[in-house]
Amino acid sequence: MSKTGLEESGQFQSRYRQGLIQSLLISCVIVAGLAFYFMWWNLFRPYPLEVRENAGVFVTKMLLKGINPYSLGTHPSFPYVYGILYPVIVYPFVALFGSSYLVYRAVVALGIVLSCSVFYWGMRVSQVPVRLALCGTLLYFSHSALNDIYAVPNSFGLLFMFLSITVPFAGRFNLASVSAGMVLSVLALYTKPYFVVGAPLLITYVFLFRSKSIGLLSGIIFLAILIPSIWEVNNLLPLYFTDTVIINMNVAGHSIWHLYHVGQLYFPMGIGLVALLGWRVYIADKSLKTWSAWRPEISLVDFSKPLLLHPPIGWITYILVVCSGIYVFKMGLHTGNDLGYVFHLITPFLIWRACIIAGVEMPGRNEPICFLQVTAILIALFFVLPMKRLRQRDHTPSWQHASEVVSHYHDVLAVGMLAEILSEKGMPVYDAGLAEYYPYSFDHNPSKLIESYRLKCLEFQKTLDDKVREQKFDAVIMVHDRYPQPLVSPDLIHQYYRKIDSFPLDLTFEDETLEVWEPIPAAPGENAHSPP
Repeated sequence: MSKTGLEESGQFQSRYRQGLIQSLLISCVIVAGLAFYFMWWNLFRPYPLEVRENAGVFVTKMLLKGINPYSLGTHPSFPYVYGILYPVIVYPFVALFGSSYLVYRAVVALGIVLSCSVFYWGMRVSQVPVRLALCGTLLYFSHSALNDIYAVPNSFGLLFMFLSITVPFAGRFNLASVSAGMVLSVLALYTKPYFVVGAPLLITYVFLFRSKSIGLLSGIIFLAILIPSIWEVNNLLPLYFTDTVIINMNVAGHSIWHLYHVGQLYFPMGIGLVALLGWRVYIADKSLKTWSAWRPEISLVDFSKPLLLHPPIGWITYILVVCSGIYVFKMGLHTGNDLGYVFHLITPFLIWRACIIAGVEMPGRNEPICFLQVTAILIALFFVLPMKRLRQRDHTPSWQHASEVVSHYHDVLAVGMLAEILSEKGMPVYDAGLAEYYPYSFDHNPSKLIESYRLKCLEFQKTLDDKVREQKFDAVIMVHDRYPQPLVSPDLIHQYYRKIDSFPLDLTFEDETLEVWEPIPAAPGENAHSPP
């Protein structure tokens, strides 16, 4: 081919690639637009979007009243298994604008925007071109907006985690930037515990691939911040680590079928990203076809050098591999962990790595752009039908009906999703959304308060059971044939109460049917509290 022909071919390929990137950007804008619509719609829903959303609302209300949310006085009805930092962040906004779901979710939305900004910054530090970095950020935004808009700490946990890995990256892993990463990881820990993963990732990566001395120093700095903070938090908030660490450890299950099920759900949305990664490793990079490329060169003596001189592994690749391992071998096996944990620990780094492949490692290849576009289109298709139905799915009337039902009573044992309605009507709240987890507080718990807490919980449970037997609850409202149930055994409820009504009470993320049970009337001459 003549020189002119080669130039024309190169220009054609360049124009074709630019056209692909442009169409990718349009696809990502569409996906992000759907996600933004979903987020904006749900900001203004005057009811919980998820069964446990009320828990964070009550913690913030306690802070406003000067009540310690991690004290014996608030337990076991109001445990909060997440960190304290989100309620602290939302506190001034609630103090200024009042307590409403809109305020809590607006702060969450702010966290989503900030975490997306850090995510974009991280990709630019990775030298990803502007348009591809924007595409990746829009894809990440779509996952966050579609899954984390309700009042939970996820968006701020992600913000601190992204900062903890991006600040050292931007600082070329010098001691100052790594130290900042340690501080940010501690903040992530107190937002939601597993977001602390940035610290061990950073310590091990620096030690293995950058500098043994800085890696060791960063570990010392992390412990020097973490240990005093644990001491102080434990003194100020006595049941903090019982709620946020012990419960989560004790409740964790182990089901390979659950992991398989989550993988099936994620497959349509992540197939393009996973395929691109596989294509990059097994086809494009011919140097990986020989085992000699993986033979490590180790440095043990010189502490200014890393432990592994070869093979080099990129920072984002390392994060993706380790976080995927954490999910597959630990977190994904717990039946309570759904797709959200994939979106937090794996998807951001899949997107980030894909953009590095497409924009940095293979800037002249068209295949990576195609894989990214497949991902964007599949996400859009995955959510387009729910988006179309969204205008017809305002559940406000059913929640107004629930409020009217509750108004007929004075003392109701109800599931946590009704806790805010009970509180507004001045009724006792026995479960703010997470009380069903309190039995997991006691195993492997070194807390000095644990025996006192155990006795209080036994007394609490006995009081509830006795009130059911004596039919002192005006009503019991529980979910039909599904967990979570009230704190009292459904079998015991069935002995002393009868179902008089059921009605749908849908949330954005779940569809529920609630059952209303009232005391069984005593037959003439019978003891009013005797079971039939």
